[in-house]
Amino acid sequence: MSIKKYILISLIVIVLSVAGVVIFAVKKIYAPTEGKKISAYANPQKAILVVDVQEDFTGLKGKQPIPFKNAEKQIAVINRLIENSSKSGMKVVYIRQVFDNNFITRLFVGRTIDGMPGTELDSRIKMVKRNDFTKKISDAFSNQRLEEFLIQN
Repeated sequence: MSIKKYILISLIVIVLSVAGVVIFAVKKIYAPTEGKKISAYANPQKAILVVDVQEDFTGLKGKQPIPFKNAEKQIAVINRLIENSSKSGMKVVYIRQVFDNNFITRLFVGRTIDGMPGTELDSRIKMVKRNDFTKKISDAFSNQRLEEFLIQN
């Protein structure tokens, strides 16, 4: 086999291998978790979940902020919901997306990477309690601590 054919075949194998790893990682990040069925509680409570309102998504200082229309108005609405919920005794829970800091997520996701400031809550969001949880994939219920908190409360 000529050296050119060997190099071409080697490159094809490398590209296909990298593509397979990327596809596996993306599927893992966006796949919902499958847990046991939620029990019926004798005295169910309500909570408000503030999900993914982070610097890299809505913030003014994010690495790659997403240009939401009327972001200021939406933040004001979220803050009123947080304030009203808290005053009524409802738990307020903050959930942040934090991707692992690795080559794949830096290359293909680009934001909310572990260790970067964009993972923090949008600085305009009202924090009433430090009920702060992170998720490594798109499904917040993949975090066992969140599930335990909700069961206890």
